[in-house]
Amino acid sequence: MVAGERSVEKKLVMISSATFIIMLGAGIVVPILPKYAESFGASYTYVGFTISAFGIARIITDIPSGRLSDKVGRRKSILLGTLLFVGTGILAAYSTNILQLIVARFIQGVGAAVFTTSALAYIADILPEAKKGRYLGYYQSSFFLGSAFGPSIGGFLTGLGGLRLPFLTLSLLSLVSALATYMGFSRSRDEKKIVSERVYIKSMIAEKLRSKPMIVSCVAAASTFILTTGVRFTVLPIYCEKVLNLSESEVGLVLSLIALVNFFMMRWAGALTDRLGATVAMIYGFTLTGLTTALYALSFNIAILVSVALAFGVSTSLTMPAQVSLAVESSDPKHRGLSMGIYRIFSDIGLIIGPMFSGILIDYIPLGYVFYPIAGISLTTSLFIYLMFRKS
Repeated sequence: MVAGERSVEKKLVMISSATFIIMLGAGIVVPILPKYAESFGASYTYVGFTISAFGIARIITDIPSGRLSDKVGRRKSILLGTLLFVGTGILAAYSTNILQLIVARFIQGVGAAVFTTSALAYIADILPEAKKGRYLGYYQSSFFLGSAFGPSIGGFLTGLGGLRLPFLTLSLLSLVSALATYMGFSRSRDEKKIVSERVYIKSMIAEKLRSKPMIVSCVAAASTFILTTGVRFTVLPIYCEKVLNLSESEVGLVLSLIALVNFFMMRWAGALTDRLGATVAMIYGFTLTGLTTALYALSFNIAILVSVALAFGVSTSLTMPAQVSLAVESSDPKHRGLSMGIYRIFSDIGLIIGPMFSGILIDYIPLGYVFYPIAGISLTTSLFIYLMFRKS
C-alpha cells in the first residue's frame, strides 16, 4: 500500500469512527421517544410531531448544510453538527414540556443534516477515483452499524437509569465525536479554494438537477430509503407480530440481522461498484431487492423469514455505495457540499415517505400483500435507471 493510500485510509477511519459514534447516539434515543413524549401528557399528535421534527429539520437544512461546508470547510461544519447533538441531547433530557422536546428534536435534525452532509462531502474530497465505491461502502457500513446497535442500547439504558439517560448518553457520545473531529481532522483537498469562492445557489441547484447521473442517484436514494424504512421499520415488524406471532426479541433479531448483513456486505458491494460501474450495480441491486421484498409475503415461518431477510440485506447493500458513488462522480469539487446536500434531501424524503406510504397500504390492503407494491417501487427504480442510461 502506497503512502498516499495509507493517508486516505487513516482519514477514512477517522470520519467513519465519528459517524459510527454519532449514529449510535442518535439510535439510542429512537425507541424511547414516544414514551418520553407521552410522559409530558402529550397527545398522539404531539408524539408524532416529536418523531417527525427530526426528519423535517433535515430536509429543510440539507442544502444549506452543504453550502455551509463549502463556505467554512468540512472540519468546522462537521464539528458544528456534533456540537449541536451535544447541546440538544442535554436540552431534550431536561425538557419540562413537550414543546421543548420538539424544539430539541428539530435542532438535532439540523445537527444531523450538518454532520452527515459535511461528512459525505469530506469523504468525497479525499476519495481516490479507482476505489471510490469500496471506500464509500466502508464509510456507509459505519453509518448502518451505529444505527443497528443504537436502539437496543437505548432500551438497556432506559431500564438502567430512566428516560433521560439515553439523551445524556447521546450528548456524551457526541462530545467524544466532537473531540475526535477537533483533534484528528485535517482540511480536505481544495478546501481553501472552496471556502473563498462564491456561487449562485439557485442556478447551481438547477444545474445539478439537470444532470442525468445526479437525477438517477437522487431517485435511487429516495427509493432506497422508502424501501428500508417501509419494509424494515414499518411493515416487517407488524407482519412478524400479526402474521407470524413472533416475540419482540425475535423481531429485533430479524431486524438486527438485516443491519448486520448491510454492515458486512457494504465494503464488498462498494468494490463491486468499482468493477461493474455504479449504474449496473444499482440495476442488479434494485432488481434483487424487489424480488426479495416480494418474497417476504411467502415467509410463513421464522426460518423462511430469516432467509429472506438475509437476502434482502445483501440486495439492499448493492444499491447503497453505487448511488453515493454516482452522486460524488457527478459533483463539482468546488461545490461538492451543495451537491451532497441535494442528494441528502432525496434520502430524507424517502425516509419520511416510506413509513407513511407503508402505513396507508396496511390500512387498505391485506398485510401479506403490502410487500408487493413496495417491491414494485424497487423494480420500477431498476427499470428507470436502465432506461436513463440505455441511450448513453
